[in-house]
Amino acid sequence: MLVQTRFFYTSRLPAAQRIGPHNQDVVSTLVGNLLGDSWGEKPYQSSRFHFHMASRNVDYLHWLHQFYTKRGYCSPEKPKPTKQIGKGGKIYFSYKWRTWSFSSLNWLYDSFYTICPKTGKTRKRIPLLIEELLTPRALAVWIMDDGSAANAGVLISTEGFEIQDLEILQRALKNKFFLTTTLQRRAKTKWGLYFPKSECFELVRLVKPFMVASMMYKLHNTKFG
Repeated sequence: MLVQTRFFYTSRLPAAQRIGPHNQDVVSTLVGNLLGDSWGEKPYQSSRFHFHMASRNVDYLHWLHQFYTKRGYCSPEKPKPTKQIGKGGKIYFSYKWRTWSFSSLNWLYDSFYTICPKTGKTRKRIPLLIEELLTPRALAVWIMDDGSAANAGVLISTEGFEIQDLEILQRALKNKFFLTTTLQRRAKTKWGLYFPKSECFELVRLVKPFMVASMMYKLHNTKFG
């Protein structure tokens, strides 16, 4: 399918004039990223989305950057590796970039973020309309962001969400895709979302068309389908 770049999505255009429409493939990919490690911010009443990924998945991060670039959502300048120092002084490299700001994507930011009444700070949440937003593409991007093969199933790191959010997400996966998941405790109040082996054949069937080839290892190298 030919994808047309919207040339008016440039850094020089005011965010209020970036009004879409936004195709489903873009919205689905943003949803998958926001379920994963990406984050949003809303300065000056317009929303933009940030990406920060380690170099070990360089094929995926370049694919993702090109996806947004070709559709006119971010700068075409390739992100450059930045040296990071991790635990124990271990050195690794990561890449950062972000989309342009869009006033027409405020609804997506507002769906994923709320103010915590206890702290007064902004926190990420699972949107109440997540069932409507979930697509096979969104699931694939989410797995590429935060998934891993675990035992006989697939585990997604969801420690950034509260358990009430994950219960909303579980119901959405069950209602829309008939996928049953469990929650695995990762810390005292942190949980991972787990697709057991019995669900993986259907999970792979849904997401495989949208997976980057080098990321298939997160699905046990497609042994399910």
